[in-house]
Amino acid sequence: VFWTSKIFFLSRMYFVKVFCLFCMIGIIPSAEGIRRSHVGTGSSTQLKSTGKISTELAEALDLDASSSYDLNFLVKQVWTYARKNKLSGKGRSTFFADEKLKPVFGENLVTRATIRKIVNENIAD
Repeated sequence: VFWTSKIFFLSRMYFVKVFCLFCMIGIIPSAEGIRRSHVGTGSSTQLKSTGKISTELAEALDLDASSSYDLNFLVKQVWTYARKNKLSGKGRSTFFADEKLKPVFGENLVTRATIRKIVNENIAD
């Protein structure tokens, strides 16, 4: 039997072999299970993937408010608008809101972290 052989226990890779054994029999969960364990926990701030947008956001980005848009598309449009109008802030992940974007974002300095959140709030079901 392989488990009782001297080569198995005297090996420098003993820890690795035991770890691999535990992974194979399922005692240690896979990285995929650990990474995705928080998904679908019923968080109240779930992101909407598509929907109609508010009139303020539609006017700021020159889009049709009656059409349905994807969240990723809208975030990309906000960044394109900021680059086109040279609104870049102190770092790469910030920009200053102009007169069209202030009603949407409500603050002068907009960060990368708040863009998705605020755009998501402006998407109706």
